[in-house]
Amino acid sequence: MGGAKVSLVKFDLNGLLASMTTGEHGLYTFASAEHVSFSGALVSVVMPGYFTETRYILMGQHRTLDFALDRAEAIPFGQTVRRQVGGEARCASLGYGGMGGAFCRRLALTVPASGALAVSLSSIPRSPVDITILRPDGTIGVYASTNTVPLTVAIAVEAGLTYQIDAISPDQVAREFELTTAWQ
Repeated sequence: MGGAKVSLVKFDLNGLLASMTTGEHGLYTFASAEHVSFSGALVSVVMPGYFTETRYILMGQHRTLDFALDRAEAIPFGQTVRRQVGGEARCASLGYGGMGGAFCRRLALTVPASGALAVSLSSIPRSPVDITILRPDGTIGVYASTNTVPLTVAIAVEAGLTYQIDAISPDQVAREFELTTAWQ
Protein backbone atom coordinates (compact mmCIF):
# COMPACT_ATOMS: atom_id res chain seq x y z
CA MET A 1 0.00 0.00 0.00
CA GLY A 2 1.55 3.29 -1.06
CA GLY A 3 1.75 6.23 1.31
CA ALA A 4 2.26 4.28 4.54
CA LYS A 5 4.90 5.47 7.01
CA VAL A 6 7.41 2.73 7.82
CA SER A 7 9.72 3.28 10.79
CA LEU A 8 12.52 1.53 12.61
CA VAL A 9 11.61 1.96 16.26
CA LYS A 10 13.94 1.41 19.19
CA PHE A 11 12.93 -1.60 21.24
CA ASP A 12 12.25 0.66 24.22
CA LEU A 13 10.44 3.93 24.85
CA ASN A 14 13.05 6.19 23.22
CA GLY A 15 11.60 6.64 19.75
CA LEU A 16 12.53 6.48 16.11
CA LEU A 17 15.75 5.30 14.51
CA ALA A 18 14.63 6.05 10.94
CA SER A 19 11.43 6.41 8.95
CA MET A 20 10.24 6.70 5.37
CA THR A 21 7.03 6.69 3.31
CA THR A 22 6.31 3.74 1.02
CA GLY A 23 6.26 4.27 -2.70
CA GLU A 24 3.31 3.80 -5.04
CA HIS A 25 3.44 0.00 -4.74
CA GLY A 26 4.16 -0.09 -1.00
CA LEU A 27 7.89 -0.76 -1.29
CA TYR A 28 10.44 0.52 1.24
CA THR A 29 14.12 -0.02 2.10
CA PHE A 30 16.28 0.95 5.06
CA ALA A 31 19.80 0.95 3.66
CA SER A 32 21.44 2.07 6.92
CA ALA A 33 19.78 -0.41 9.28
CA GLU A 34 22.92 -2.52 9.63
CA HIS A 35 24.72 0.41 11.28
CA VAL A 36 22.57 0.32 14.41
CA SER A 37 24.62 -0.83 17.40
CA PHE A 38 22.13 -3.10 19.19
CA SER A 39 20.56 -6.43 18.39
CA GLY A 40 16.92 -5.64 17.74
CA ALA A 41 14.30 -3.09 16.78
CA LEU A 42 10.68 -2.93 15.78
CA VAL A 43 9.51 -2.16 12.27
CA SER A 44 6.35 -0.10 12.56
CA VAL A 45 3.90 0.64 9.71
CA VAL A 46 1.42 3.50 10.14
CA MET A 47 -1.41 4.43 7.76
CA PRO A 48 -4.40 6.64 8.69
CA GLY A 49 -7.54 4.56 9.28
CA TYR A 50 -5.55 1.36 9.88
CA PHE A 51 -3.99 -0.24 12.92
CA THR A 52 -0.27 0.29 13.38
CA GLU A 53 1.47 -2.98 12.63
CA THR A 54 4.75 -3.78 14.37
CA ARG A 55 7.24 -6.60 13.97
CA TYR A 56 10.50 -7.37 15.69
CA ILE A 57 13.58 -7.60 13.49
CA LEU A 58 17.18 -8.51 14.25
CA MET A 59 19.39 -5.69 13.04
CA GLY A 60 22.12 -6.39 10.53
CA GLN A 61 20.17 -9.07 8.69
CA HIS A 62 18.76 -8.57 5.21
CA ARG A 63 15.05 -9.16 5.64
CA THR A 64 11.94 -8.70 3.57
CA LEU A 65 8.86 -7.87 5.62
CA ASP A 66 5.41 -7.73 4.09
CA PHE A 67 2.61 -6.11 6.06
CA ALA A 68 -1.15 -6.51 5.69
CA LEU A 69 -2.79 -3.65 7.56
CA ASP A 70 -6.17 -4.10 9.26
CA ARG A 71 -8.80 -1.37 9.44
CA ALA A 72 -8.75 0.31 12.84
CA GLU A 73 -11.57 -0.22 15.33
CA ALA A 74 -12.27 3.17 16.89
CA ILE A 75 -13.53 3.39 20.44
CA PRO A 76 -15.24 6.40 22.05
CA PHE A 77 -13.34 8.57 24.50
CA GLY A 78 -14.48 8.52 28.15
CA GLN A 79 -16.43 5.28 28.01
CA THR A 80 -15.75 1.72 29.12
CA VAL A 81 -15.58 -0.83 26.32
CA ARG A 82 -15.59 -4.60 26.72
CA ARG A 83 -13.80 -6.72 24.14
CA GLN A 84 -12.15 -10.13 23.66
CA VAL A 85 -8.36 -10.51 23.50
CA GLY A 86 -6.91 -13.53 21.75
CA GLY A 87 -7.43 -15.44 18.55
CA GLU A 88 -5.90 -14.04 15.38
CA ALA A 89 -4.51 -10.65 16.50
CA ARG A 90 -0.85 -10.62 17.53
CA CYS A 91 1.05 -7.60 18.84
CA ALA A 92 4.80 -7.08 18.92
CA SER A 93 5.90 -4.60 21.57
CA LEU A 94 8.27 -4.62 24.52
CA GLY A 95 8.86 -8.23 25.50
CA TYR A 96 6.72 -9.69 22.71
CA GLY A 97 8.78 -9.20 19.57
CA GLY A 98 9.71 -12.78 18.86
CA MET A 99 7.54 -15.70 17.83
CA GLY A 100 5.07 -13.47 15.98
CA GLY A 101 3.98 -11.44 19.01
CA ALA A 102 1.43 -12.09 21.74
CA PHE A 103 -2.37 -12.41 21.78
CA CYS A 104 -3.80 -8.93 21.85
CA ARG A 105 -6.68 -6.68 20.91
CA ARG A 106 -5.92 -3.41 19.18
CA LEU A 107 -8.17 -0.37 19.58
CA ALA A 108 -7.87 3.14 18.13
CA LEU A 109 -8.70 6.26 20.12
CA THR A 110 -8.82 9.75 18.63
CA VAL A 111 -8.46 12.17 21.53
CA PRO A 112 -10.69 15.25 21.64
CA ALA A 113 -8.19 17.52 23.42
CA SER A 114 -4.55 17.72 24.45
CA GLY A 115 -3.61 16.59 27.94
CA ALA A 116 -2.76 13.49 29.96
CA LEU A 117 -4.80 10.49 28.87
CA ALA A 118 -5.40 7.77 31.49
CA VAL A 119 -6.20 4.26 30.27
CA SER A 120 -7.38 1.56 32.69
CA LEU A 121 -7.41 -2.12 31.71
CA SER A 122 -8.94 -5.09 33.57
CA SER A 123 -9.18 -8.69 32.40
CA ILE A 124 -12.22 -10.87 33.02
CA PRO A 125 -11.67 -13.09 34.97
CA ARG A 126 -8.97 -11.10 36.78
CA SER A 127 -5.53 -12.16 35.62
CA PRO A 128 -2.28 -10.50 34.52
CA VAL A 129 -2.55 -7.97 31.69
CA ASP A 130 -0.14 -5.89 29.65
CA ILE A 131 -0.86 -2.70 27.76
CA THR A 132 0.97 -0.78 25.06
CA ILE A 133 -0.05 2.63 23.76
CA LEU A 134 1.43 3.52 20.39
CA ARG A 135 1.82 7.15 19.37
CA PRO A 136 0.49 8.30 15.97
CA ASP A 137 4.02 7.95 14.51
CA GLY A 138 4.15 4.24 15.50
CA THR A 139 6.56 4.62 18.42
CA ILE A 140 5.83 3.09 21.81
CA GLY A 141 4.47 5.78 24.14
CA VAL A 142 3.68 3.56 27.13
CA TYR A 143 4.21 -0.08 27.99
CA ALA A 144 3.15 -1.56 31.32
CA SER A 145 2.68 -5.03 32.75
CA THR A 146 1.18 -6.17 36.03
CA ASN A 147 -0.18 -9.15 37.89
CA THR A 148 -2.56 -6.78 39.69
CA VAL A 149 -5.63 -5.47 37.88
CA PRO A 150 -6.84 -3.01 36.97
CA LEU A 151 -3.72 -1.67 35.29
CA THR A 152 -3.80 2.10 34.75
CA VAL A 153 -1.30 4.03 32.61
CA ALA A 154 -1.06 7.63 31.44
CA ILE A 155 0.38 9.30 28.35
CA ALA A 156 0.58 12.88 27.09
CA VAL A 157 -1.62 13.25 23.98
CA GLU A 158 -2.37 15.89 21.37
CA ALA A 159 -5.86 16.93 20.28
CA GLY A 160 -7.26 15.27 17.16
CA LEU A 161 -4.57 12.59 16.90
CA THR A 162 -5.24 8.85 16.98
CA TYR A 163 -3.43 6.60 19.47
CA GLN A 164 -3.45 2.80 19.33
CA ILE A 165 -4.11 0.89 22.54
CA ASP A 166 -3.00 -2.76 22.59
CA ALA A 167 -4.47 -4.95 25.35
CA ILE A 168 -2.15 -7.94 25.66
CA SER A 169 -2.64 -11.39 27.20
CA PRO A 170 0.87 -12.22 28.52
CA ASP A 171 -0.05 -15.83 29.25
CA GLN A 172 -1.43 -16.32 25.70
CA VAL A 173 -4.93 -17.16 26.97
CA ALA A 174 -7.98 -15.70 25.21
CA ARG A 175 -10.18 -13.71 27.59
CA GLU A 176 -12.41 -10.67 27.87
CA PHE A 177 -11.23 -7.31 29.14
CA GLU A 178 -12.63 -3.89 29.99
CA LEU A 179 -10.85 -0.73 28.97
CA THR A 180 -11.71 2.78 30.16
CA THR A 181 -10.28 6.09 28.94
CA ALA A 182 -10.39 9.38 30.88
CA TRP A 183 -8.36 12.51 31.54
CA GLN A 184 -5.84 12.20 34.30
